[in-house]
Order: sequence, then structure tokens, then C-alpha cells
Amino acid sequence: VVVGARDSGRLYADLEAADARWTVIRAAFVLSSGERLPLAGERPPALEAEAVPVRH
Repeated sequence: VVVGARDSGRLYADLEAADARWTVIRAAFVLSSGERLPLAGERPPALEAEAVPVRH
């Protein structure tokens, strides 16, 4: 999937460094229109409303 190939948006990421490794905590691409597209670490609002609890 190519996100923002024709858009001048920005990629934002929260990273954590530990043991000489980087881990992505959250990442999102923000389009020039201001629309935010979550990429990692968070669920899109539409999916959050449909979330079903997992029972163990």
C-alpha cells in the first residue's frame, strides 16, 4: 500500500530506543487536508467503534 503518493502530507512516529533497537510506538500519516491515517499502534476511529472484546 502506498500512502500519500500524490499528497504533500507528513509522516509522524513516536519511537522508543532500547537495547540498540528502535521500536515504533505509534505512527500516522497526516494528509495535507489534515486527515490523519493511523499506520501503527492505534486503531482508526471507525474500527474502534466496532471493536469486540476478546475473551480468554
